Amino acid sequence: MIPDEAPASARPGREPASGRGNADGRGFPWRGLLVALGLWFGGMAGAALVLPPTAVVVIAPQGSALEAVGAAGGQILTAGRGFATARSADPDFVRRLYRAGAWAVWPALPRTCGFGTAVTPPAAPRPVAT
Repeated sequence: MIPDEAPASARPGREPASGRGNADGRGFPWRGLLVALGLWFGGMAGAALVLPPTAVVVIAPQGSALEAVGAAGGQILTAGRGFATARSADPDFVRRLYRAGAWAVWPALPRTCGFGTAVTPPAAPRPVAT
């Protein structure tokens, strides 16, 4: 007598297809996604500390981002719900923002990266010839 062959989903090492996850039945790689996001956001915050940018995005509770920029001596460029974009010529600006209560400080990305509007310092005024 020949034993009945088990369906592919019941074979060892295979999970039944449920309509969720990958074709191999393992599901979405949440751990890998969280590691990648942690590296990205941590790297951005580290870059702001190591290489002082001309403009930064300050993440903090609503209202606190504006207060942190003011306390750190920066100039507010734009603001929204829970964030502010600011600049300062002070090389210690990012550290001062963290001391003033910012949750995260990232370099502001320019328009060429495809995110929002460009945040660049204005050109220095040119002397007028008389």
